[in-house]
Amino acid sequence: MQEEIQLLEKRLQDTFPVLPIPGVISTSRRDEDLRAEKMFAGKTWRQLSEVELDNAWGGANISGVLYYLTLESFCYYLPFFLMQAVSQSNIETMDDLLGVLGAYKRGVPTDWMMEKIGCLNLMQRQAVAFGLDICRKLFSKSYEYDPFELLFSGYWGRFLVEESF
Repeated sequence: MQEEIQLLEKRLQDTFPVLPIPGVISTSRRDEDLRAEKMFAGKTWRQLSEVELDNAWGGANISGVLYYLTLESFCYYLPFFLMQAVSQSNIETMDDLLGVLGAYKRGVPTDWMMEKIGCLNLMQRQAVAFGLDICRKLFSKSYEYDPFELLFSGYWGRFLVEESF
């Protein structure tokens, strides 16, 4: 499993650019959005620290911020949250990732989900699918029903590329 996590980290670093950093983190002025602005301002996705973000987010699950990011910021900071889920075996982060990346209605991805991931290119989608597959191995038994089955039977299954270890 450690080899797969290291490969994921490399794939994310190779496919998600560090620059430019999104200028607009959130378009709303709600408290959550203002905290998101504070947390991410001027930081690359590789510079983020879970401890620092946890403090800025007030001790709540930091991945909850995914819902408040602009589309560009969501796509830019997604690798950080995916790595947090797999490297820390963080089920709370996984839940929030599933809430966004697994937003399906009657087996079809919602328009909201497709809009959120719209700025991901093919290689980035493949890297995310690879990360979700690692998450499936880590977390599928943690759920009463297997949410990964729906993820991979539909949209994300198209982007899985066989890896050899």
